[in-house]
Amino acid sequence: MARRARSDGMSSYVLAGDDEDLRRLMGVSEILHPFLRAGLNRSGVRSGWSVLDVGCGPGGALPVLSEAVGADGRIVGIDRQTEALATAGRLMRALGVENVKLVEGDAAHLDPVIVGGPFDLILTRMFMMHQPDPDRMLAALWHLLRPGGILLCQEPMDEPAPRAWPAAPVLGEYWALFHRLLYKSGIPAGLVASLPGRGRKAGFEVAHTEGYYLVAEPSLASLHVATLVSAKPRMLASGVATEERIDRLVDEMRAVATGEFDWVTSGVFLEVALRRPEE
Repeated sequence: MARRARSDGMSSYVLAGDDEDLRRLMGVSEILHPFLRAGLNRSGVRSGWSVLDVGCGPGGALPVLSEAVGADGRIVGIDRQTEALATAGRLMRALGVENVKLVEGDAAHLDPVIVGGPFDLILTRMFMMHQPDPDRMLAALWHLLRPGGILLCQEPMDEPAPRAWPAAPVLGEYWALFHRLLYKSGIPAGLVASLPGRGRKAGFEVAHTEGYYLVAEPSLASLHVATLVSAKPRMLASGVATEERIDRLVDEMRAVATGEFDWVTSGVFLEVALRRPEE
């Protein structure tokens, strides 16, 4: 059963949040599992740790986190979307994962008593990229960590765009359009790239930074299609793009997914591990 924490609507999540979007998020999580495991290893995660997954969505990262901390560890997943948490709960039950608690609410206003903080590690994946006030969010997460604890952020940068071979310019057009929607929704341009500097200003030490992207079969373009389809209602409402343009991009990216291409990439993710200093 998910518990409810206070929410004030800080996040500017521009995607649909419906069943299709939840399936998209699960697909993205699955292909990024190796990068998550590597980031947890770099961060020194050990058996028995307590971990908070902020913006856990349908729970794609939760099984990996549970595996990393072992039976003696503890995982809390928080999200504002009831449907996403319901999916996460079903996934945990299906996998027999018992050390995960799910909380509905906004990470900017978590009650440590409710969630069982402070935490040894906090994870954000594709979460900080949706924050119109990232400095406020970083300050809130700082208070949820124990001294010496790690905030591990794995977030896609606005550039460079995904690529394909042979070249598929449609991927760059879609990526630029999606980030234009983020900026129009109040997200600071270059937010992900600025996380190390913002972290220092919030009182963190930068423990490490890494960059990575996935090179995969052309079918990876289907996930880019799903992202654009999920963003379509907000794009239309905000005037970022016309329906005709969005539909053209969807058709062209579907052709990439099924066409004669050698590979397609994800966006470039920046991994930033921020440590709360020992007191």
